[in-house]
Amino acid sequence: MIPLAEDLESARAYRQRVRQTLNKVRRLGVRGTLKSLARRVLPEHIEWRLYARANGTGIDAPKGPTMRQNEWSDLLKFRPIEPWQNKSQFLAEARERMDRGERVFTHADDKGLLHYGWFAPQQTSSLFSEVQQRYEYPPGTAVQYDFYTDPDARGQGFYRSNLVQMLRQAAADPNIKQIYISVRADNGASRHVIEGVGFEYQTSLFRQKRNRARTTAR
Repeated sequence: MIPLAEDLESARAYRQRVRQTLNKVRRLGVRGTLKSLARRVLPEHIEWRLYARANGTGIDAPKGPTMRQNEWSDLLKFRPIEPWQNKSQFLAEARERMDRGERVFTHADDKGLLHYGWFAPQQTSSLFSEVQQRYEYPPGTAVQYDFYTDPDARGQGFYRSNLVQMLRQAAADPNIKQIYISVRADNGASRHVIEGVGFEYQTSLFRQKRNRARTTAR
């Protein structure tokens, strides 16, 4: 019997899925694969931590890569790398934020945008989608948020350098009484940097997220 075209296509798709699964196992190893499966099946306990520091006190001297403020030419060098990234959406959102008076601090080279982070000088509240909760800030609060470093540029001190440069600029604004920043509790690397530049833990928001393994209809 001659196989149908649909059967051949199904066989090719099956072999492709097997190869992708095997490649993922090789990359993650046994322990990493088990953790990945657990995240897809078991409920996920998310803790979102908020930190704050008084404005203008105990700011470290600047060191590391230098940031530029509100440089649209840097933002135009943005290259989507992660599956969730989209350049048109990124630029549209950046324009909206800048129109609201928020500031973006960037570092770019000839290859692209290596790092960015946002500073909102006057913020009354934030909605954290990770835990689906809103947090109300005290009066006179500025917020540092939405930092990202290109994977090829990580480990070079961009995050810490940006935090410090934002803090030094905020120190000149008498309307800012305190600065807030937030991060997932399991992001140990970011927490280490945040705490290292003088932020103190304030509170946590929690969410129990149910994960379901994807199934394919037969």
